[in-house]
Amino acid sequence: MWEYEGSYQRILDHELADVPYRIAATVITEKLAAMGIPVGEEERENLFRHLKDDAGDSFSFDDGMGNERTEVRITAADLARIDGRLDTFMTEGVSAIVDDVGDKASELILASLRESWALEQERQLLERDGFRDRLHGRWGEGIDLLRMLLTVSREFGDLVNTTLRRCEQTESPVLCDVLLRLHARACQVTDEIICLLAEGFSDGAMARWRTLHEIAAVALFLRHHGELVAQRYVDHEAVESARAVRDYDECREKLGYERMSDAELAATRRRHAELVAKYGADFDRQYGWAADALGLKDPKFRDIREDAGIDHMRAHYRLASHNVHANPKGVLFKLGLLGDTDLLLAGPSNAGMSDPGQNAGISLTQVSSALGAVAPTLDTIIVLRILNRVTQQTCEAFHEASVRLACEAAEEM
Repeated sequence: MWEYEGSYQRILDHELADVPYRIAATVITEKLAAMGIPVGEEERENLFRHLKDDAGDSFSFDDGMGNERTEVRITAADLARIDGRLDTFMTEGVSAIVDDVGDKASELILASLRESWALEQERQLLERDGFRDRLHGRWGEGIDLLRMLLTVSREFGDLVNTTLRRCEQTESPVLCDVLLRLHARACQVTDEIICLLAEGFSDGAMARWRTLHEIAAVALFLRHHGELVAQRYVDHEAVESARAVRDYDECREKLGYERMSDAELAATRRRHAELVAKYGADFDRQYGWAADALGLKDPKFRDIREDAGIDHMRAHYRLASHNVHANPKGVLFKLGLLGDTDLLLAGPSNAGMSDPGQNAGISLTQVSSALGAVAPTLDTIIVLRILNRVTQQTCEAFHEASVRLACEAAEEM
């Protein structure tokens, strides 16, 4: 993307290799000066080159004083002085050189990059357009169906919201509100997944599906357990806020942030203490809002997922988790790579879209089904059936594209 000759590391290595000879030349000129023989910068530079080239014991220069021959003996003390200065340079001087070279080099390279960036960006955009066309040619049907599913799902959320607002009173106001919010978030995350798929980032799409799967598990869990657990879920925000406040207070000095006001801190801590006292010590855990419903002191997400009836997706969830965390599997395995390869994927790919595409459709419809349970009208039932059909078609389209890709790859081997 930018052009420059040579390697800055090689230049630095070359300069460092000269340091012992420069120090030795300085020590010798200091001894000559002590003997009343001044040595100028030019002569000292010539002496440095003489020592570096191993040109012999004698060195000639005009001292301007008519001296014809002077003998300089390098003693053990002189050698110790050279070693001492070399040690000092290696601990203090190297970093200064690196900083100086690094600053100058980075400025030159950045200037070159800015000068050539317009053409480089145009080239990248043309390349990306071609990639998108090829990707859409392979995966377009599945991605388009997923977009259709998202559109219908958003309309379904609006339908349920309108239906609930028409009711003068509902038995589960908190549950309805939470499920509507979860559904809206599920739609947003699905949109993010579609964007990633359309750009060729299958591993990123799978990572975002992990969030969508968690939303589906929580929505199904709350639908099953009802209003009281939904209230606990909402109240648990105080636990998360208390943890956020604690983390902020511990990190703010290093970040240069201001301290929260005493009133804010006191209000957050008071609310947290009140709810833990109300629901019990188990409430003060990560999934403490589900503790009572599950009969567990310290429930985990896997317990919520199992209760929600979607534990059969745990293998996919683990696969998606590799793309969220910096564990070895996430580094060594990529959906965007076909087969066993040592290639390093540093950008988009035309492979691996099937799992995140199918999973996104399934999870979004699961959230919609949970929401539909609080407004079971004929209209919502019909739309849910439409969603189920579109989900099935979406999964089939992604699967067929994946099979075609696998067959093409096998033929090329």
